[in-house]
Amino acid sequence: MKKAISVFLAVVMVFSFAACSDPNQKEINKSVTENVTDKKVDFSAELTDIPEGYKEKVKSGSLPTEEIEYDHDGHTKKAVVYLPPNYDAKKLYNVLYIIPGYNGNHTVIFGNAGEDTMFKNVLDNMISNGDIEPMIAVTPDFYTDSKERLNQNNFDYLVNDFKEEVTGVLIPTVESKYSTYAKSTSKDDLIASREHRAFAGCSMGGAICWELLATETEYFYYYAPTAAGSFEGFNKNYGKVSDKLRNNLKKLNYTKNDYFVFGTDGTKDVTYDNMQALIKGFKSDDDLFTFTDDNKSEGNITYKIQKGGEHKYKYMYKYLYNALLAFFEK
Repeated sequence: MKKAISVFLAVVMVFSFAACSDPNQKEINKSVTENVTDKKVDFSAELTDIPEGYKEKVKSGSLPTEEIEYDHDGHTKKAVVYLPPNYDAKKLYNVLYIIPGYNGNHTVIFGNAGEDTMFKNVLDNMISNGDIEPMIAVTPDFYTDSKERLNQNNFDYLVNDFKEEVTGVLIPTVESKYSTYAKSTSKDDLIASREHRAFAGCSMGGAICWELLATETEYFYYYAPTAAGSFEGFNKNYGKVSDKLRNNLKKLNYTKNDYFVFGTDGTKDVTYDNMQALIKGFKSDDDLFTFTDDNKSEGNITYKIQKGGEHKYKYMYKYLYNALLAFFEK
């Protein structure tokens, strides 16, 4: 299996900023990302547009999304689950977990259970046309149910708590109900199936994605943070992310061949300068990252820039489309 965790840095979904949370693609609140740098990264590649026909409903096989509930830390949490066309419980499926931004919830990407949305149609068409292997997608909440908990003064606590929720509650809940490559929900079996699991985050969700890459590497093989820097410092402080990742890889006896980062950002995104600084720092970490243009046999991170890309969902969908072509290509 491909040795790579894809960090889909698309407009870098940092789940700590005012996030990609509006399904109507309104521009995101810009007030929370003022720390910028003038450093640029001379590494980019073309992004593929989503075919227009993929935004329409497939002719047959499409299944309604489902809603699940689970408990964590005294809170009832919800998630919407996307099932591929002609889902068969006797087959094994890859899984993509997607976290929206600061103001988003579990309905942002796929709507309420049973709804048809543009991105659901895109996934149906990608799978039906053989672009990617059939996959399950899951969109949980962050902590939008409790405004007392969700404030910019306790992100560190919430991110750490959410990491425990993802690995200790969400993944076992999903992968005990649906057919995935995990033989069971024991820690050993979840780790053994990591090459079939991806994590994507939008805006604040992207920052969570970076944290999962750095500290929970054993659970996910592919990471797709979009429009996001890191909680460790939104300007030049990539070092703490690198240190966490380096220490975790040593503990797990992993190398940089054990993950692939697929990164993208938009030149007009409010997170662009911060992401540029983060990526520039990673370019100097040869022991952790080797940059490549989509060729996973030659590197473990791809960084792509969307000219004119803004902090809006229409760009996030394009980034996810490109990331999935790298994650679960057939």
